[in-house]
Amino acid sequence: DGNDDVMDQLEPHRDGSLLSFTILLTPPNEFEGGGTSFDALRDVTLPDHNVLHQGGVIRPQNAGDAVLHSGKLLHGADVVTFGHRVVLVGFVDVGLWCTRNEFLPIATKE
Repeated sequence: DGNDDVMDQLEPHRDGSLLSFTILLTPPNEFEGGGTSFDALRDVTLPDHNVLHQGGVIRPQNAGDAVLHSGKLLHGADVVTFGHRVVLVGFVDVGLWCTRNEFLPIATKE
């Protein structure tokens, strides 16, 4: 629609955060496509599954549903083919001052 602030997809990438999340704000009947794609799930198939779709794409079923994952996982956003999908994206980090030195580096290795 010519709006530079609108994205219909997002190429695979890794975030700089420990955890990342996406909350679906739009009811799924108002758009087609979209969802968070995960490279690690690309070849996984589950018969009659409503959330995990071909190509490793997770599509929440209701507005308010969230996808939470390690920011280090290779992920992107699948193309929206119709309508408008609105999401809230957030990132969670843990300050070094509140961690034990020996655990956080092990948990966040790329």
